[in-house]
Amino acid sequence: MSQLSEGQLLDAFLPVATTEGPHVLVGPGDDCAVVAAPGGSVVLTTDTLTLGQDFLTTWPSGRRTTGADLGRKCAAQNLADVAGTGAAPTAVVVSLTLPGNTPVQWVTDFAEGLSRAFEELGATECALVGGDLGRGEELSLIPI
Repeated sequence: MSQLSEGQLLDAFLPVATTEGPHVLVGPGDDCAVVAAPGGSVVLTTDTLTLGQDFLTTWPSGRRTTGADLGRKCAAQNLADVAGTGAAPTAVVVSLTLPGNTPVQWVTDFAEGLSRAFEELGATECALVGGDLGRGEELSLIPI
């Protein structure tokens, strides 16, 4: 798997996965799909942020990634996917896997960065509505 790009892996995965159904209006795309809902449709997206692949805790310049930095990146990356479908973002859930030594301030900074990015990026009606907090060896974020 380490030799495959994300696109190559999707080319192997999607043909054998169930990706069509009566409620699927637009199937898997760039981290998004559009599904039917009573009275309209819903755009779902998830674009995981993984340490070492999508961000570093300390960059070669010596700059450290703050919780606010990662909150903003999380918002920007996923709001861009929603905008790509022509939809208006209304709600976000985020699953955070955090090492046990993560300071509480880092988590509150993440939430502030996420919320500030909603405003700065024009998603003024978007809100964090839930998610999951877990403990793991490496920091990982899964926004949906």
